[in-house]
This record gives sequence, C-alpha cells and structure tokens, in this order.
Amino acid sequence: MKFKIMIFRRILFTIILLSLSSLLFSQYVKNIGTPLYENYLPEEINSHPQTWQITQDSLGLLYFANQQGIYLFDGSNWTNFFAIQGVR
Repeated sequence: MKFKIMIFRRILFTIILLSLSSLLFSQYVKNIGTPLYENYLPEEINSHPQTWQITQDSLGLLYFANQQGIYLFDGSNWTNFFAIQGVR
C-alpha cells in the first residue's frame, strides 16, 4: 500500500511540475516576435488624423506628412514644421 501511495505522489508531483513549467514558458513565448510600438493620438501631438506619407532618414528619425505639415519624431519628441499656405 505504501508503494502505491509513493508512486501516486511521484506521478502527481511530475504532472504538477510539468504543468507549471509549461505555464511559465508560455508566458515568455507570447512576447517573441511581438513588435514594440506605441500609438499616438492626433490630439497628443496637435496633428491632423490623416497621414499621407512616412519616411525615415539615415539617423533613424521619422518624418510624417499630413495636412498640417511635416512632423519629425526622434523616438521621444515630436517637432512640427507647419506647411506654408500655397506651398505643396
């Protein structure tokens, strides 16, 4: 009888250990391949909601063109270069 209880405990311990390890591993796997990004609302940067073009220069700076001008994003700050009336 003690032998059966000992085997049952080992099997139960193994099942619990495998279950917990797979849960811990699965939480880590969910982040693989997920890009890091942040959304900015037009109200946050005082911008028009429609962007016509996006480009990046050799320094990694991002430029966004919309109806209100060109916006420069350096990774943390936004700079707006307002469009001059009549210049396209």
